[in-house]
Amino acid sequence: MNAGEVHLWRIRLAEEPRAHAHRALRDILMRFTGEDPEFAVGTNGKPWLPKAPGLKFNLSRTRGIALVGVTLRDEIGVDIERCRPLPEYADIAARFFPPHEPAPADERAFFRSWTRLEALLKGSGVGLYGLGTLIEGDWSITDLDVEEGCAAAVAVARRTAPVIELHDY
Repeated sequence: MNAGEVHLWRIRLAEEPRAHAHRALRDILMRFTGEDPEFAVGTNGKPWLPKAPGLKFNLSRTRGIALVGVTLRDEIGVDIERCRPLPEYADIAARFFPPHEPAPADERAFFRSWTRLEALLKGSGVGLYGLGTLIEGDWSITDLDVEEGCAAAVAVARRTAPVIELHDY
């Protein structure tokens, strides 16, 4: 992997979605570290690798699918959400979206904006605790088409858009 590249893995989840997603994450990270990764947890719960601090990664899952993102040096956040009926989407957007974010026209637009926001919050390390916080630095946020009926995004701490490679796990 080269600096400026983002590698993403789409993972189909089995009966034990959490265990399967974490097993896949470990396997993906082993491809880069050459050993079973040892995790540490930073503030607000963002995991990192003490033995490979330059390798940045993030995991998100929703019903039936997970997404893992990996980069070198640049912080990364990913989010994936299954689009579903959400009658209160306008109220949630008014309460949690940044003031400059346009009001979503429908649920699909809401989930697209939500995944962009959550990927940024996860990448910056503040997670959902950071809702309403101004995120510092230059971030590139990209919408992803990973599966019909899902919204997904990746946020990377770099001014220029990264080269994105999507893999199936």
